[in-house]
Amino acid sequence: MAEENARFALRAVKSEDEVEDVEHELSNARGVVAVDIDPESGAADVRYDDDEIGEEQIRGAFQDMGYEVS
Repeated sequence: MAEENARFALRAVKSEDEVEDVEHELSNARGVVAVDIDPESGAADVRYDDDEIGEEQIRGAFQDMGYEVS
């Protein structure tokens, strides 16, 4: 297992409840170890196993949830 860290900038995160929902959903993805989103800045820090999932797949998961990611 090779753990990596990535930071994503999410737009339109509106509330702490929304942050918790997104963190929970992404945490259930295979290979995602931890997710921490700052609701004020929209910064999403994701720790993941790069043998299981990659940055583009994580970006796609955020987009599938309806977020613009940069």
